[in-house]
Amino acid sequence: MLMRKLIFWLGQAVIITIIFVTIYAAVQQNYRQNANDPQASMVIGLAGQITQGTDVELGQVPKIDPSKSLTPFAIIYDDQGKVVDSNVELDGKTPELPAGVFANTRKVGEERITWQPTANVRLAAVIAHHDGKKPGFVLAARSLKEVEEREAQLQTMVALAWLLSLVTLGLSVTVLHAKRL
Repeated sequence: MLMRKLIFWLGQAVIITIIFVTIYAAVQQNYRQNANDPQASMVIGLAGQITQGTDVELGQVPKIDPSKSLTPFAIIYDDQGKVVDSNVELDGKTPELPAGVFANTRKVGEERITWQPTANVRLAAVIAHHDGKKPGFVLAARSLKEVEEREAQLQTMVALAWLLSLVTLGLSVTVLHAKRL
């Protein structure tokens, strides 16, 4: 009898687990994908201006420090991946992208990446290649600090609801099978 209870509970627990994993994954991906929205808009606008021949200047004093600010920032690169202009400064300099990002972006046109320029800074970044008189790349990024805090809260809420569901299921199975005796 105990074995049948356990098998029934286990089957239902698997279904509950699949449901909660799906809920977590859907909401977490929504958080992360939405983290790219302001940067995508900035990249499209800046790349369009540069392609049309407009001189774009990003200079901002003081420059944005993504370890302390949630404000989106931009970096303009030449076609070789060298910084032309930026309004960001991390540890006293413009952070450097891994070289492979430029090669892949050149192939696909636009990339959306999670970039970690230092151990304590993670960024949602969108980078696009542009043509025109001065071809190159435009990157816009912002800190993922707020998004990651929301993800941690989501993880806690889903885990607690999942555990509560499994306990409730266990109690239900016990009560239902006790009444059958």
